[in-house]
Amino acid sequence: MEKKTCFVISPIGEDGSEVRKTSDKVLKYIVKPAVESCGYDAIRADAIDKPGLITSDVIDNIVNSPLVIADLSGRNPNVFYELAVRHTLRLPVIQILKKGENLPFDIAGTRVIYFDISDIESIDEAKNKIILHIKSLQDNLKEIDTPISAAIDLKQLRQSTSPEKHTLAKLISSVEGFKEDIEVLGKNIELTNSVRKENGKLLQDIKKDLQKLYIDNNQQLESKNYRRGRDEFYEFMNHQLAFEHLTELILDYIQKNRPDHIEMRFMAVAMRYSLPFLENIFLDIVKTHKNITFNLKIVVTNYNHISKLKLDPIPCDWANESKNLIDRINGLVTYCNDKDIKNINIDVSVFNEIPQRHGILLKLKEYHLFQGVSDWDMTKVGYPRLTVGSNLYRYYNETKEEGRYWISLFRHWFSFYQRYQDLLITLKNENPTP
Repeated sequence: MEKKTCFVISPIGEDGSEVRKTSDKVLKYIVKPAVESCGYDAIRADAIDKPGLITSDVIDNIVNSPLVIADLSGRNPNVFYELAVRHTLRLPVIQILKKGENLPFDIAGTRVIYFDISDIESIDEAKNKIILHIKSLQDNLKEIDTPISAAIDLKQLRQSTSPEKHTLAKLISSVEGFKEDIEVLGKNIELTNSVRKENGKLLQDIKKDLQKLYIDNNQQLESKNYRRGRDEFYEFMNHQLAFEHLTELILDYIQKNRPDHIEMRFMAVAMRYSLPFLENIFLDIVKTHKNITFNLKIVVTNYNHISKLKLDPIPCDWANESKNLIDRINGLVTYCNDKDIKNINIDVSVFNEIPQRHGILLKLKEYHLFQGVSDWDMTKVGYPRLTVGSNLYRYYNETKEEGRYWISLFRHWFSFYQRYQDLLITLKNENPTP
C-alpha cells in the first residue's frame, strides 16, 4: 500500500548551518517517526527531486498533500507564507514550535505542539501528540477553521442580507480592533509619563467602544444563536482589560518605589488568559528590570484529575488546556534558563480539585486581587459543564472592607491548596537579585 505524503514546512537554512542542523533533528527524531507510524511519508522542500521551479513544487505539495506539519520555530518568513497558503485552503495542518518561543499575535489562538529537541522526554511527548492529532484529523474529515478562513467568512457575513449575520460581522470586526489596541498596550512597557498617559487614553477608548458595541448590538445578540459567542467575547475583553490594569499597577509601583522584589500568586484551572500575559507582557517587564526579583507562585488543577471529571468540552477541552499549560510553563522556564534570566523564580503546583475562586494576587506595597469564579452547570448528569470566569474578573484592593475580606480569603485558599499539592515545576535562581 502506497503511503500518503506529509509535507513538512520548516526553516531549512544553508548546509552546515545551525538552522539546518536543528531542522534535520526535528525531522529525523520527531516528525518522521510520528507520521510514518500513521501511514505517511514525511517530505521536506529540500528533498523534492524534480525539475522545474522549486517554489511551484513547494506550493503543489502544500496544496495537494493530505497532511502538512509546520515548524514555526524562529519565525521564518517563508514558513509563514507557506502556512498562509495552507490556511487559505482550510486543509489539515499540525503546528509545532520550540519550547520557549511564542506564536505571533495573529495566530496565538491556534493549537501548537511544543518540543525541546535536546530533551528525550519532550521528543517522545511531541511525537505522541502529533500521532494523536493525526488520528483526530482522520476521524474528523471536514474543513479546518483558520485565521485566514475566518477572514473570508467575515467578508461573507458582511455581504449577507441577514441582520443577525451582519451583526455578527460587526462584532468580529470590533474584536479584531480591540486585539490590535491591546497589542499596542502590551508593547508599551517603558516607564515614561507620556507612554502611560497614552496607555490610559487607549484603555478608555477601548472601554467606550466596548460599551457602544454592546448598546448597538445587544438586542440581536440576545438571540439564542449568538448569546454564547457574546458572553465569551465579553469574558475575553474583561480579562484583557484586567491584565492591562495589572500591568499598570506593576509599572507604576516600580517607578515610584524602586522595589527589590515583586510577588504574584496565580490560582487557576488552566490559565487560559493569564498564561499569554506571563509569556509576553510580564516577561518583557522582567527582562527590562533586571534589578528586581520577580517571584511567581502558581497553583493549577491537575489535568489528570480534570480528565476524570469528564467535563463538557464547551467552551474548551479543560484537560488538554491544563496539560498544554504545563508544557508552556516548562517552555517559559527553558527560555529563562537559555537566556540566562536570573531575576525570576517560578513555582508551579498541581492540586486535585477545581478551586471555587481563581485569580491573581499581586503583592506590592499592599495586596491587589483580580478574582474570578469557577461555575458548575450540573444539568447534564455525569457530564457537567465548567464555566470559568463567567462572572468575570473583579478587582479588589485593601482600601475597602470588602477588598480586605476577599484578599484574606484568597490568601487562605491559596495556602490550603499549596499545602496539599504536588510541586510540579520549579525555577530557582541560587543567587537572585537582592
